[in-house]
Amino acid sequence: MKIEDIVIGEKYRINDTAYIDNGKNGVCTDKSKYNLVLAIENHEVYLGPQSVNKLIKLPELFLRRFPSGAVRSDDTGRIRPDYISPYALNEIAQHFTDAKNDFGATNYFKGIKPADVLASIQMHYLDLHVSILENQSYVIRKELRALAANCIMALHQIVIEEKGLYKEPYEKTELVNSKDIL
Repeated sequence: MKIEDIVIGEKYRINDTAYIDNGKNGVCTDKSKYNLVLAIENHEVYLGPQSVNKLIKLPELFLRRFPSGAVRSDDTGRIRPDYISPYALNEIAQHFTDAKNDFGATNYFKGIKPADVLASIQMHYLDLHVSILENQSYVIRKELRALAANCIMALHQIVIEEKGLYKEPYEKTELVNSKDIL
């Protein structure tokens, strides 16, 4: 992108790691032959020609207007839960339901580090291979459920750590009697 392509009043994203505002969106408020100004949050950023070619023009925002007159965003860029098959979600939920008496269906909400889930993922992956080779459809289904469930546990852990919600009330991992826990 060149300076002459930049339009005052339109939105752009800085895509240059040399700037502290890298990844932020701003509106072009001024430009000259050699540089331009983006208004970002509560300050202005001055960009030279070498950074202008790294700007990303943001698309126009379109709204959906309903028959009632209410408006909402067009959902561009939002996550789409409908991309996940409800059949697959039911299968994964079945795994947690089956395991509820062993550990509690939502026990993993407390957090289990991905490194601690890895051995289980590897075991189910190997069992899946064997069940495929032996054409055991029920076992294939069971192992796929377990693999997906373990991946969900690991992803959950990553998110709760990023959000600062993970707590460790115990000093280390230890073996305990299930009668003392459940």
